[in-house]
Amino acid sequence: MSGSSDPESLKDPVQFKGESMFLGSEKGPSGVSPCAPKGDNSVNFYEGFPSPSHHIIAAGVGHMDMIDNTGVSPCGLVCSVCENSGNKDLNSKFIRYIGRFMAAFFSSTLKNMTKFESLLNDDSKHTFATKLLEFK
Repeated sequence: MSGSSDPESLKDPVQFKGESMFLGSEKGPSGVSPCAPKGDNSVNFYEGFPSPSHHIIAAGVGHMDMIDNTGVSPCGLVCSVCENSGNKDLNSKFIRYIGRFMAAFFSSTLKNMTKFESLLNDDSKHTFATKLLEFK
């Protein structure tokens, strides 16, 4: 965990009956103080959850791109060392991408709206660059 004293988030496989989705960012596991170090990130969660599960890693962004930067100040030093793109336009596009993807996932899984399944399983339909897309 890169020198962190935090306990691992997921140690054992999870027994879960529903469909799950994990969104990760390409820059999360890297940097001076990674927010999602190898072994404790979306890859680890995806591997620990049973099928059906979706795993998406967005390209070119970090975990700090998932939040509105205007609300970061209470977060303190921890957030200032996490990697982000440093691009406000990219940040807002990524936030919209996450929102659309979550809406598609919930519509598909909770409302059984099958028209959204292609978005969840085909990265050519994504509005943001995807580094990894997998489904089990």
